[in-house]
Amino acid sequence: DSGIGGERSRGWGHFASCEFREGRLGNLLFGPSWTAPAESNSQWLLSMFSPADEDEIDWTQGSYTVAERSGRVESSAGWGALKKSARMITEGSVLISKSPLVGSARDVEPEGFPHPVYRDGFALAIPIPAGGAQ
Repeated sequence: DSGIGGERSRGWGHFASCEFREGRLGNLLFGPSWTAPAESNSQWLLSMFSPADEDEIDWTQGSYTVAERSGRVESSAGWGALKKSARMITEGSVLISKSPLVGSARDVEPEGFPHPVYRDGFALAIPIPAGGAQ
């Protein structure tokens, strides 16, 4: 009730009141006249992304950056244990795919940890025309 996310009792996660609206992501970002391109294989990532096995990405095209993510676990089962590192595609990248990107959540639990620890890599992406933004 006091905020969103971990450590909210210490001030993290506190924020000013905001407005939530429902709608298609492209329309919320670019206005009501925006329409997804009819025949585009280009996907603009708005989130970090870890490809799923079924994601059909053409790695020879697009414009993307790979970053390594790690961190420490915050759990009563092992506070501060080092997570396995994961390579992810950074937000702002443009990937070429035959179908919408899905992504995956990878288990990054430390060796011998008593429960799974997941790193979110699901895609939040907007289709864009092959020549660039409209």
